[in-house]
Amino acid sequence: MPPAEYYEVVATKDTEKALLVTIDSEECWIPKSAIHSDSEVFLVGDEGKLVLHSWFAGKLAPADDQLSITADGRLAPLGEGKPIRLLLEQRKQFDAAAEKVRDQLAAKGLNRSAPDGRCLEIVCAAFTASTEVLDLKQELLETSQRLHNLEAAVEATLGEGAVAQCLEAWRTR
Repeated sequence: MPPAEYYEVVATKDTEKALLVTIDSEECWIPKSAIHSDSEVFLVGDEGKLVLHSWFAGKLAPADDQLSITADGRLAPLGEGKPIRLLLEQRKQFDAAAEKVRDQLAAKGLNRSAPDGRCLEIVCAAFTASTEVLDLKQELLETSQRLHNLEAAVEATLGEGAVAQCLEAWRTR
């Protein structure tokens, strides 16, 4: 596969390892190691032809296969908004997640033909909820550990079986 060429590209930002460029009105981070020596764009402020090594160029999903967001960050209707450029592997991950969402909608007797934007919304909501559950689980584990430590301190101070005696007295009062 030959190197990929993009024209009228502008480099606007960089990090030690990547360059932020605008390709077809879309911003995209490109690893500096993916930029071919035939490229005219290497540094911030460079404009012209961007040439990418074939090993990386094949990872960019086609422009018409992108999700879009509006200026305020909401998902845009098809063909509107600012595209989110995904690598092919990222698109595969999204498609797999969207397919699971659609399967779950169908299993609940709902319309399976949810658009990508709705699927993304559901995936994000599920992720947010799962991180909240993990936070609660961690909090429960920490509370359990504190209770165990308190029980050990009471036993050390009042003798073995003191906690059990206290609990029994509390239950029978």
